[in-house]
Amino acid sequence: MRLFTTFCTIIAIVFNATAQKKEVYHDQFGMKGQVKYSGTLSDTALPKNGLYELQWREVDSNMIQTYFTKGNLKNHLPTGQWVWEQANWQQQINVGTSVAPIFQTTGKRAKWSGKFVNGLQDGTWIYVLDSISVNGQVKNKLLRVELSYKNGIPNGNFKLEEFETPSPIQVAGQTANGIAVGTWKYTYKKTNGSKYLEERL
Repeated sequence: MRLFTTFCTIIAIVFNATAQKKEVYHDQFGMKGQVKYSGTLSDTALPKNGLYELQWREVDSNMIQTYFTKGNLKNHLPTGQWVWEQANWQQQINVGTSVAPIFQTTGKRAKWSGKFVNGLQDGTWIYVLDSISVNGQVKNKLLRVELSYKNGIPNGNFKLEEFETPSPIQVAGQTANGIAVGTWKYTYKKTNGSKYLEERL
């Protein structure tokens, strides 16, 4: 939720309108970002109704950070399907075969997607951590978490898949009112490559 709040309050300028608007911002490197919204945009609250979309970029030394969020609003609260992403990009510049240099860029992305009802998480939510190319294609899966919400509280299925370590692990279980219940299963690989299943109550 902290990432979501950061995305939605990053621009501290107030505009008044009723139709869909798009504001574009620039800095010394070019286009810094853009925001699409309806109604009033402020630094203390989300617009009242309609589509909200934010694309943003920050440059810090050799690192570039990019942000994206998109969803709909009703009475200043998120409603329906939302997605937000944050990626850290590292770039490398090499000598090319001609006068033009060769740019290589890879990004590590964190992505949340899920549904809101009356401003609260509801239904299946998915968190993904992966590395992506500059055109957005997934290069390596690192982590995937899937969980169910009801009225903003975890209720239902929980599943975690970790791919980054030499011994990737999978966790599956159930939650009720934010608490783990029942039998949870942990699956991971041994050093010889065989799978190991552990169950915990």
